[in-house]
Amino acid sequence: MYGYDQFIHPLPPGNFVGVRHGSNIEIGERRLQIMHTPGHFPDSICLWDMPAKQVFTGDTVFVGRTGRVIHPGSDLTQLYHSVYDIILRLPGDTTIFPGHNYGDHKTTTIGKNIQTSPFFNCANLSEFTYVMNDFEENR
Repeated sequence: MYGYDQFIHPLPPGNFVGVRHGSNIEIGERRLQIMHTPGHFPDSICLWDMPAKQVFTGDTVFVGRTGRVIHPGSDLTQLYHSVYDIILRLPGDTTIFPGHNYGDHKTTTIGKNIQTSPFFNCANLSEFTYVMNDFEENR
């Protein structure tokens, strides 16, 4: 298990290959598009498999909510833009595979998350901030 401090230190040379937003990686026969989605952590990414309509969201988006912004380097404004300007612009029938199972189901779709969760129905950053603060206060 890795702690946060292990991620803020550079990896030894030769053990790291960087990726950029919009670039693609191939895993087996799958081609996944890199989506830089900072907020939960500055280096958060999601992986989108466009033909399969699947997105692997890590800790950026879960079933029913987003990741939290409680760690050093977390940023609520960045998370808002990552969710609303990147992830929610994917097709509504895209299946979300989150990094953890915190919901009633292991997966959901973008459309179902929008239909069922206030985290994905905010008109602006102020509303998103309210939803996030309310969540933290009532955990």
